[in-house]
Amino acid sequence: MMKKFVKTLLVLAALLLVLMPVASVKAQDTTKKYVIDDADLLTDDEEAQLNEYLKKKSDECKVDIVAVTSKSGYRASDFRKYLADILTDKYGYTGSAASPEAICYGIDISSRVDTLVTGGSTQKTLGQSKEDAIREAAEDIISGAEKSNHAAYYKAIKKYADKSADYLNRGLIHRLTRNMGIKLLISLVVTIIVVGAALYHTKAHMSVSDMTYAKDNSIHLTESRDDYINTTRVRRKKQSGGGGSSSGSGSFSGSNGGSFGSSSGNF
Repeated sequence: MMKKFVKTLLVLAALLLVLMPVASVKAQDTTKKYVIDDADLLTDDEEAQLNEYLKKKSDECKVDIVAVTSKSGYRASDFRKYLADILTDKYGYTGSAASPEAICYGIDISSRVDTLVTGGSTQKTLGQSKEDAIREAAEDIISGAEKSNHAAYYKAIKKYADKSADYLNRGLIHRLTRNMGIKLLISLVVTIIVVGAALYHTKAHMSVSDMTYAKDNSIHLTESRDDYINTTRVRRKKQSGGGGSSSGSGSFSGSNGGSFGSSSGNF
């Protein structure tokens, strides 16, 4: 009876291993554009190359890494809402109903405003300081650059993608939740195999009596005790909050609801 049960467990484990690749396949949306160059800051070749590069980084991080250029003259507060709307509506980046799992860097050449927007758990993974660091790394490259300086905008967007991927791949939440379905299946298979093997090799249970831990038919007990005589209490003054962020930075709600993070500046 026991052998039959163990064989059933092993067969089930084998079936799970066979089905795992099927379960891990994620439908790919080939219509996604990772670079939206409405301001024509890039050549056609640069845009195509960056689109492939951002797609590669997005696949690595399991987060959509998007770049948008504009010539509409947005203020920072309006620009971030525009970018959030792009992620949730126009291009289908909907990781959830209102908070997509995505990060978007926008450059408005008319107002000279650059803005970073994050959605989903990406917002928590990065936080304000990392959002600022990503945007500022790209902003340093395009600071003072003319519209015709295609190379500068190409390098800035690539820098944004690299720094975003670097932070996202090091983020605790991202590392713990990456490929969670596969991890659960592997854990289940390993558990079944271990339990099955343990049941198969278990033949008898060790009995314990009142003399099991006795030595030379006698018992020796040792009393151990820790006495705490002195205690120390440390008091620290609570620091009041201070400092601020540039216009448009911080959390905000998108047009369709949901919370987004942002960082904005001028180049």
